Amino acid sequence: MKKIILLTAVSVIATSCQTLQKSERDPASEENSKIYSYQNLASCEPEPNADAAQAPKFSALTGLLVGPGAIQEMRAEAILRPFTSDGCSSSPDGLPLSIANSRVWVHCCVKHDTKYWLGGTEEQKEEADKDLEQCIAKTGHPDIAKLYRLFVKRFGGPNSHSSYRWGYGWSGQRAYAPLTQVEMNQAQSMYSMEGTQIYQVLAVSTRVLQSACSTNDPIFNGLSKEEELIYQSLNSKLKRNDIIEWAKPGYFNLDRKEFDMKLKSCDQPVKFIFSKKTSEISVETDCQF
Repeated sequence: MKKIILLTAVSVIATSCQTLQKSERDPASEENSKIYSYQNLASCEPEPNADAAQAPKFSALTGLLVGPGAIQEMRAEAILRPFTSDGCSSSPDGLPLSIANSRVWVHCCVKHDTKYWLGGTEEQKEEADKDLEQCIAKTGHPDIAKLYRLFVKRFGGPNSHSSYRWGYGWSGQRAYAPLTQVEMNQAQSMYSMEGTQIYQVLAVSTRVLQSACSTNDPIFNGLSKEEELIYQSLNSKLKRNDIIEWAKPGYFNLDRKEFDMKLKSCDQPVKFIFSKKTSEISVETDCQF
């Protein structure tokens, strides 16, 4: 089913490129497509001579907020990660053969992601998918709009491990259900906004998108005891809020175990070292905590 949808999408998009529909000549669409840029994640850049099959998996710490504003107990409840968007999630952001309109409907996907990030009820998902179709159709591509809606309806549910599932912002799978006040408090505290204003501001302000090198969400790798201690340690040490851009296991032997991570505010990775003999934790970093 998925293969059929993708092949059909490619066919329709190719036809659109050949016919150069109205959006090809739409200055507003062209201007909108130029203001987005993509940022490669650490998982997109394999280490030299690394065996991909044996490379350490990225930790579920990846993407989490740490510092005074973070949830202090990892096990206390589901934790909301700051909003990120990968554009149209491994699908074209626009007409691939058109320089001017290669990202002509990416803004529709970013807006769609703001709703998927928090999740909610099945009815809210259906409304978000309908809005996606209408937004893409307004760019002059109604047939492609229908395909995109079909795709997210089929593959965007909350029960997958994908990075584009309904409720992907949470540290685990979140079933269809109304957002609780505790959950909304996390979002509102993170962005100092209330209610639907969060969706509106994020959709407009998000300009740097993540490269979708993999649709597997690292949150499902699970946290080790050491990683939970790292999370607690960062929350206690940091005097500011920060984001863990990536984290993964590093060197280990009979005496020690290392974890490497990259904080958004620091140029160089931070190294946490666990002594297996004394259970002590030491940190090697040039970052100012």
